[in-house]
Amino acid sequence: MKNLDFKSLYSFIESNPTEQSCRKYFETIRWKDGIQCPHCQNKEKKIYRFASNSLYKCSACKKQFSLTKGTIFEKSHIPLRKWFALILLFSDKKSCSANYISRELNIAYSNAYFALHRIRKCMTNIIRPKLTGVVEIDETFVGGKNKNRHYKDRKPHSQGRCTKYKKPIIGMLSRETGEVRLLALSNLKKEGLQLLVRNKIEAGSTISTDEYRGYKGLNKFFTHGQCNHGAYQYVNDIYHTNSLEGFWGHVKRNINGIYHKVSRIKLVFYCREFEFRYNNRNLSLSEKFHKLLGQTFNIRLMRKDLD
Repeated sequence: MKNLDFKSLYSFIESNPTEQSCRKYFETIRWKDGIQCPHCQNKEKKIYRFASNSLYKCSACKKQFSLTKGTIFEKSHIPLRKWFALILLFSDKKSCSANYISRELNIAYSNAYFALHRIRKCMTNIIRPKLTGVVEIDETFVGGKNKNRHYKDRKPHSQGRCTKYKKPIIGMLSRETGEVRLLALSNLKKEGLQLLVRNKIEAGSTISTDEYRGYKGLNKFFTHGQCNHGAYQYVNDIYHTNSLEGFWGHVKRNINGIYHKVSRIKLVFYCREFEFRYNNRNLSLSEKFHKLLGQTFNIRLMRKDLD
């Protein structure tokens, strides 16, 4: 088995320079305990390997399958070595745009854009436990400031928590585990907001919020404390949202500095990316790469799903 630890994109390409070596590498990641049929899950009966090394056949269900069957790479015309380089570039500390991927890997922009959204979808392809301990809850808005628009395009009554021209994101961050959960919403109505909070946070936990009225009533299920930002109160004993405010800074810098603008419809995909980056910020490049590869199974994203 090849050494699965590496420190850079160059060291990975140096040890896996060809498409065949990348396929062998992916096989060691996907089938650690032997080849398993993606159709019937058979790994006990014999599985035949074709001479071309690109197809397999299960002796139990008699069906053929490829190495990429049932993964985000299935039926993709982009070779695996480019997929791996793309994932390594994208999973580094900072994000990268589809234009950059298209230029560096010499693939069409539309394919690079679609590939990045495939990776974003698999970033949360994992069962995540509810948050516990002291959990900070806060919201931010994506869509640009009214004062930065041309005076002809400025919208009336768009300040504060207006969701008519901006898209809200609710964030929940556990101080105990350092993990964050993000949800892109269409509005901040009290009933829906509180239901989401109860689904993501363990009952009986301590939650810390600002003075927004939508959080009132959560003390029935949690220990709830607030700090009043409107009165310039940013810390009230253990209750504050400063850790989450710092995370919002990372999100806004990524959007403004790399993507410049994100679609309201596709904001949910970008939330998955920001969440994955923050929750795995302490992992090495190879650890993040292998974690992402482990989440590429049993998931598909079609182009029509992006429209």
